[in-house]
Amino acid sequence: QHASSFIFQDDLNTMTSWRNYSLHPLQARYPDGDRHLIKYSPYLQKLVTLEQLLGVEFKHISLLARALTQGFNFLTLGNMETLELLGDAVLKLIAAEYIYRSLEQKSVIGSLSRLVEQATSTQTQAQVSKELALHSYVFHRLQDANKSRVAVSTKRHANLLESLSAALVLDRGFDCVKEFFTKHFGPKIETKFRESRSSQKRKRTGGKRNDKKTKRL
Repeated sequence: QHASSFIFQDDLNTMTSWRNYSLHPLQARYPDGDRHLIKYSPYLQKLVTLEQLLGVEFKHISLLARALTQGFNFLTLGNMETLELLGDAVLKLIAAEYIYRSLEQKSVIGSLSRLVEQATSTQTQAQVSKELALHSYVFHRLQDANKSRVAVSTKRHANLLESLSAALVLDRGFDCVKEFFTKHFGPKIETKFRESRSSQKRKRTGGKRNDKKTKRL
């Protein structure tokens, strides 16, 4: 709120819109939640299994369905594509904060920037997506049912992870996505950081050895 007051100052209408953005259409449709739809939908019943895997219960489970839908259906009022943009931005913001708070004292800014890029890369996102088997929960239109048998690309795996992250932040807020990120990305970031430090150390050691050889010559 302090930031919006500084940015918009006397523009009260814009400030109000910034602070009180509209609900997602799926949230506006059932403001108190839509879990009552589960008993009518075999697909939503399948998604309860994914919720258990994630350790999260959605207030609006149709948002989770939207994040995993290719094509249009009346349950989700759209598909995953619009959520990918939000999910990508959310993951980058959380990755930057996580890496800064966790490793700021241990590394230089250039290394931290590279870690953020690696943590939110298509390859890393796809790896997490595969570990959660998100592709097995994708809802296809009937005419696209055969696509579910086609090998899923790395980019598509990453897109699923991004749209899931967007659904999480819309339904449960940033803190929930931070917990998700810490659990599924944190260990990978720590591994990449250790590998980077080891690589830098080997380069420094190799450089010193070459200097000694040069002096002997």
